[in-house]
Amino acid sequence: MQAPVPRPVSAVSALTGWLGLAGFVVALALVIALQPTPEAATMWVLAGASVPMLAAEIVSRRASMGGLASPFRIMRPFSGQRVLRKLTGYALVWGALWLWFALIPLYRRPEYFLVLLYLERVLPVLLLAGVLYILWCDRRMSPAHDGAWHLGAALWHPRAARWATDAGPQDAATGRHLQDSTPPAPDLSRASDFALGWFIKAFFMVFLLSILPGNLKLLSRFPQAPFDALGQLVFWSTQLLFTIDIVIATAGYALTFKWLDSHIRSVNPSLLGWMAALACYPPFGIIGAGNLIDYQSGGTYWDLWLAQAPALLKWSWGLALVACLCLYTWATLAFGIRFSNLTHRGILTHGPYRLLRHPAYVAKNLYWWLVHVPWINQLGPLAALKCCAMLLLVNALYALRAYTEERHLAEDPQYRQYRQWMRQTSLRDRIRAN
Repeated sequence: MQAPVPRPVSAVSALTGWLGLAGFVVALALVIALQPTPEAATMWVLAGASVPMLAAEIVSRRASMGGLASPFRIMRPFSGQRVLRKLTGYALVWGALWLWFALIPLYRRPEYFLVLLYLERVLPVLLLAGVLYILWCDRRMSPAHDGAWHLGAALWHPRAARWATDAGPQDAATGRHLQDSTPPAPDLSRASDFALGWFIKAFFMVFLLSILPGNLKLLSRFPQAPFDALGQLVFWSTQLLFTIDIVIATAGYALTFKWLDSHIRSVNPSLLGWMAALACYPPFGIIGAGNLIDYQSGGTYWDLWLAQAPALLKWSWGLALVACLCLYTWATLAFGIRFSNLTHRGILTHGPYRLLRHPAYVAKNLYWWLVHVPWINQLGPLAALKCCAMLLLVNALYALRAYTEERHLAEDPQYRQYRQWMRQTSLRDRIRAN
């Protein structure tokens, strides 16, 4: 009989996300009491969630492959040539991102334009801080030649650049790259990972920041229209839980630091995975009202469908909706400052991830069926059948995302151990697991 595989230690402390939630609640209370400007309210809640999570990560910092050996240990002398290559790599990526946001029409819409305008105002400070951080990390990080260096070196020496070169010797016990003094040949695969990682951060941060001020505005005032008790519960729970999700996710994209071990270890290499993920978000989005996969056309929301139903059924349905969103938000909280799509930033094995491998996707897809009730349609049975088929396509898209994410994460032996633990452990035993 095969010995049971233990559950791997999670890359994130279970306390981190809960501290972020506590900080968010305090900041939101101040927003409601003081009614600041939308920009100030956004900064308050982001800082309120980020600061306690940063404190928790500093206390429980875990060294890992590709991070810093120590925030205070200088591993090598300063090299102007090495730093210049890295700054070149960053300049190329930041310039490409500027072109992306300048040329795509979507980002001229007011909610996106205001976000980009604010980022433009603070850009000099961000650039200065970024350069200082690069200089600080350069002498402490392992390996010395990261993705930024490989991208910059590929520009300086294009004839030497090639795909999938050896990243250098590693310590057999820790997997950490050994101190390297001789520059390797520019590796285009590492350069592309670096560039794609920055695209992911910028793409999703701007998207989330475009939503956050509107959500905070709704939360900071009482409803104008009369609601019954159930309607108020579901409405405000929905707004609150989605706002928590947005704030924690935004903090995750922003706080991608090697010195905290929250850096991007690798980017999903699957083109299919990228297509499935980006199809869920503008400007690539194909899901939702007016899009290719429209499961809402002529639909009837749950509250209208159950308007004349017994109170017990209505309350049970409403509480099920809130439960789905609680699971969804809990899954985001479990990431702490490591939330990110299409990347590997550490394996999670705690919280809802000890119960399900994809708790957020399960909760979100079940929520859509419960809230939109696509089998009831004002346009008739055929329209209802079409909406059900469209929502099944959405479910399939998220299943594809889960499949490609698992293929990517399975390159890490810790994830393979986690997946084996999930397969051999019953749900009851997972619930009991510490």
